[in-house]
Order: sequence, then C-alpha cells, then structure tokens
Amino acid sequence: MWTDGWGHHAMMTGFDGSWGLMMGFHWIFWLLVIGLVFYGVYSVAKHLSRDRTEQTALSTAAQRFASGEIDRDQYLAIKKELTS
Repeated sequence: MWTDGWGHHAMMTGFDGSWGLMMGFHWIFWLLVIGLVFYGVYSVAKHLSRDRTEQTALSTAAQRFASGEIDRDQYLAIKKELTS
C-alpha cells in the first residue's frame, strides 16, 4: 500500500477517499439501466397488446358488417374510431 502524500491510502479508498460516493453512483447507474430495460419491455408489450385488441375489434366489426348487423356507414365509423 502507498499513500498519496496526505496520509490517505489511495489503493484502498480511491484517489480522493470518496470510495463510498463512487459506489453509490455505481448502484444508481445500474438501477437506472435496469429500470429502462423494464420500461422498454413494458412499452413493447403494451403496444403489441393494443394492436392485437384493435385488430380483434376491427375484425369483429367486419364480421358484423358482412353478416348485415351494421350498415356501411356504421362500419366505417367504427373503423375510423379504432384506427385513429
């Protein structure tokens, strides 16, 4: 071990004795990275789920239009509502 001239053991505590502060920032950095990964996965899953729901509703409206339950104007209004 060597000292930095002020009696600090630089090999054990970091260059200026702020080892604890550096470790705190290290943990904050990794918590942010993990949080961003989870947010990204959540956003993608939510987007895919919404697309699937819109497609299901649109196909239901198309089936209702094909079977004569709703007319063309109602179908177009539903389609416009779902795709906007």
